Amino acid sequence: MKLVSDKDIRVATLSGRMTWLRAGEPKELLQEDLINAALGMGARAADAPPAPEPVAEPVDEPDTLQKQVVDAVRTVYETGDRSDLASDGTPRMSVLKKLVPEATAELREAAMREVSQS
Repeated sequence: MKLVSDKDIRVATLSGRMTWLRAGEPKELLQEDLINAALGMGARAADAPPAPEPVAEPVDEPDTLQKQVVDAVRTVYETGDRSDLASDGTPRMSVLKKLVPEATAELREAAMREVSQS
């Protein structure tokens, strides 16, 4: 069976057989154990189309980041270290940025509203 791989792979079996499949270069394999091992490592039949790239689900970045900031605000309050809080009682941005480097003052304020409501 003629196989091809999208990346260089070294195929070895428990019986001691070994071969290399170079990326994009079809290679004829005759031993069933090598064929099965190569297929298990991502190779495909040379006449088969490449597998489609998996489509990542879009991540709603602001919600994810907002949740991280909310969790960081809760953590600051749970530790109880007064030096982590500004004079108005909000977590210092320097402390939040250590926990969530992308945190902004706007996200902190929204997180504070969410934490105070829960």
